[in-house]
Amino acid sequence: MGKGWRAWSGVVVVLLSGAGYQPELRASGKPASIHGLDRSVRPTVSLSGQTASTKADEIQKPPQTRTRSQTLPEALAAAVTLLGWYGDDVPRFELAEERPPDGTPNAEAWVCLNGDGATVPVIYVASNSSVYREALRDYQSLVKLAGILAHERWHLRHGPDESSAYETELATMTYLHANTVQLAEVRRSLNWTRQRVKNRAR
Repeated sequence: MGKGWRAWSGVVVVLLSGAGYQPELRASGKPASIHGLDRSVRPTVSLSGQTASTKADEIQKPPQTRTRSQTLPEALAAAVTLLGWYGDDVPRFELAEERPPDGTPNAEAWVCLNGDGATVPVIYVASNSSVYREALRDYQSLVKLAGILAHERWHLRHGPDESSAYETELATMTYLHANTVQLAEVRRSLNWTRQRVKNRAR
């Protein structure tokens, strides 16, 4: 990342092999279960071909209009479908193998600011993270990935407030029937963030 970049990161993920709630996914009118996801089913939303290492001056260019002919990688497609996002609800995604140097080392996903302090309209997803790799095999991992995407989309739309982003993540995961361990992990991160804000205000 270029000088002046900052990143907001996701939280540490606790992965569990969970049975439990497994709703049916539907995309393009074709049903697919979570564990036996039809690999051919992909929502037709935009995925940019750039990577997280794109130079700052390239990222600052006005984003191109999304087309509906491009498709998301399978794990992101499953998470987006689970979230019920479509059309303009779906932000741009970039898969990244390396995390930003000034971000959390174990971040699952993040958004960035350019040199002017404006949010780059992209959610970067760590393609080598456990939650991303396991999302198609384990429902709880998919729910966690969905919660992380909801967290980062909140940042894109509203700014850097981590408390509100974690509240969105927690509400999303609760709705999607995350297990108690997963929810406890997000609550700990939310409480830690709130306490940090209080400490800074003193």
